Amino acid sequence: MKNYINREENEIGKTIKRCREYNGYSLKELGVLSGFGAENAHSRIYQYESGRYVASPEITERIADALGVSKYAISPLNISDEKGVLFTLLKIIRKYNINIRKTGRICILEFPEDMSYLNGCMNYYYKAQELKKCGKISDEDLDFIAQSVNTGIDMPAMLNEFGVLFPFGIGVIVGVLVIAKIIEYIFEKFPLYAYWAIIGLIVASPIAIIAMGTFPVLTVINVGTGIVALALGIFVAMKLGE
Repeated sequence: MKNYINREENEIGKTIKRCREYNGYSLKELGVLSGFGAENAHSRIYQYESGRYVASPEITERIADALGVSKYAISPLNISDEKGVLFTLLKIIRKYNINIRKTGRICILEFPEDMSYLNGCMNYYYKAQELKKCGKISDEDLDFIAQSVNTGIDMPAMLNEFGVLFPFGIGVIVGVLVIAKIIEYIFEKFPLYAYWAIIGLIVASPIAIIAMGTFPVLTVINVGTGIVALALGIFVAMKLGE
């Protein structure tokens, strides 16, 4: 059955062709070495190289043995085991001319400077890994970040800021509750002083506004809004005082 392939699998066909030409085989010779009959050996290999058909795992292994290469080299990308990861990395390294630098026993991949998008995403993920090492984010956070590297949302920065804002928010909530309790206590124990303090604030506020010397232009809308706000304030104050 015919199976049209995608770009990744078309790269597999190109790899088969390069390896065949490197070994000096013709299409027919490789086909025969791979176990096909002489009458259709040429066409079968051509179909895989051109991308008209996808080789089954069994045929892929036979072609790889004939070429003297690993089956992973001419198989779809696979990260289910170490060999699959190795050949996936090698394909990426060869395709994008990625440099390998060795530091001690560790190999480091260096992406070309002109791959700005990829370098930006790797830097993005690096920041997330550092946050994970510090215990600021969880494995689930890191997994989500890995799926969002191309969304334009700086998730590591957001999570890092969240680590600062979360305790700040808790402090604000606790502070509001504590101040509310203090005010409630003052009104229960010293109601007279509390009311005089409020009256003092109300009386002093216009004086402070006048002292600033900045006044908006009086319009009908400004005056009307002020009257509505005053009436609403009196109504709320009366309700709260009941």
